[in-house]
Amino acid sequence: LAISTSKVGIWKFDVTKRLTYWDQRFCDMFGIATHQGALPPQTWESLVHPADIQRARDICEHGLSEREDYSLDYRIVTPSREIRHIRCRASFPEQYKNRDTVVGVMWDVMEDIARADWHAHAHDGFGEQGIGRCRTRAIDVGELDDEIVDRLDALHAALHATTTFFDFASRQPGPRAR
Repeated sequence: LAISTSKVGIWKFDVTKRLTYWDQRFCDMFGIATHQGALPPQTWESLVHPADIQRARDICEHGLSEREDYSLDYRIVTPSREIRHIRCRASFPEQYKNRDTVVGVMWDVMEDIARADWHAHAHDGFGEQGIGRCRTRAIDVGELDDEIVDRLDALHAALHATTTFFDFASRQPGPRAR
């Protein structure tokens, strides 16, 4: 129950045989048909975003060669061409130490990435630097009326107060409107 509600995919990698076993959630996350049995590492590698594959390989290989737990954030490209952001944690549990097996969990962090992007861009053009850039651009184009500058400052303050309120409200426990 805990695993199904957590929406994590579970995998196991046999270091000696270089074979991976994926659970149903993992297959769903990666957009592939359920596979019963072992898969070669190339299956996973073929789904990792080309810009992330070398870094992902390096981190995984280092963890495997040193028998160290590791964490990895990367993107995948599903067979339907959807790009997803994945977070992975891998560990060498004691019960597998003698069998050269690493066990891992991974989950889709697309919502976290989207939320972080929204917060980062919510302030674009209205942060302290944004108002300064706005003033500079306007002065470069022509004279900027003091009244307009005052209104922009008031707008900046109102937007900042609004985003601060919503940031605070989104962290409060209890039911939320959807």
